[in-house]
Amino acid sequence: LVLGLVLGLLLGLVLGLVLGLVLGLVLGLVLLNLGTECHTVLERISMRVHVVNHITIFVKYLVRLEWQHNALVVQEVQLVLLRRLMTNTAALLVVQRERLEEGR
Repeated sequence: LVLGLVLGLLLGLVLGLVLGLVLGLVLGLVLLNLGTECHTVLERISMRVHVVNHITIFVKYLVRLEWQHNALVVQEVQLVLLRRLMTNTAALLVVQRERLEEGR
């Protein structure tokens, strides 16, 4: 009876250790695989965020170029209007000079 109890206890201890080792190894491998998958997913997300950041910078650059182009167009219109004003002023001065000469 005592011998059976001791042998049963030893066998249970050995089986428990082996079962614990196997379960620990399996659980460790599953967690390692899960960690690798999470790392891969995080790398993909990071790469997509990186691409989105570059696209955002490019769009900002295009918007800035458009603003600069619009400012140049406004300056060109201002120059045309200034030229017209100068031409009209010169024509007005010629007319006034002719009137002054007629009045003498």
